[in-house]
Amino acid sequence: METLNVSVATMFVGWIVPDANVIAEGTRIRAIGGGINLVQGCDGVELLWLITAAFAVAPLTWPWRLFGWVAGLFLAWLLNVARIAGLFFAWRTDPMWFDWLHNYVGPLALVLVLGMYVHTVMARAPVPEDASAQWYR
Repeated sequence: METLNVSVATMFVGWIVPDANVIAEGTRIRAIGGGINLVQGCDGVELLWLITAAFAVAPLTWPWRLFGWVAGLFLAWLLNVARIAGLFFAWRTDPMWFDWLHNYVGPLALVLVLGMYVHTVMARAPVPEDASAQWYR
């Protein structure tokens, strides 16, 4: 999973700054002027479990639950790739910002965006006929 994230984040960084000469090498994003290494835990699997848990217990019809879950997995993955690309730029400009973005801002922002996504899906989905949890709405 880390190598997929690194490959896509490297393409994203190369698209934003073509002259950065970024290269994906396993779990590393290398570039002249500095790069980053993704270690276990940077792959965003926690986000995938969070979305899975949210839609496993959501009082939704099965088509809405499945759509919300699959789209949520894709959104969580894209958000994590964007976070990795942002961390690459933060490390190159100011390592202090890297620590703040990596430890506090990034995780909180990802959880908030995914929470808003789950809320939006649940607000738009029709209420199941046999929903015993109608108190949620």
